[in-house]
Amino acid sequence: MCEEISYPAKAFLVEENKGAFWARSLDIANRMSGKMLQINNDPQYFWQVFTDLKNMMIETAHCTTTSTQGVMNLL
Repeated sequence: MCEEISYPAKAFLVEENKGAFWARSLDIANRMSGKMLQINNDPQYFWQVFTDLKNMMIETAHCTTTSTQGVMNLL
């Protein structure tokens, strides 16, 4: 088996209780896995989600930092 690449959980812990973090993480994964599979399998759905996210980002982007401008240029 190959090694798994993952992000360190510490940066995402918002509670002191790691069990609550993992319970919340599993809840999100269980609720959203169907949508994630649909994004992966349905090009039309993928582009709709991508377009919606892009539009949300443009609507909420009021920052003029270089990093934000760089992200906007990628989209």
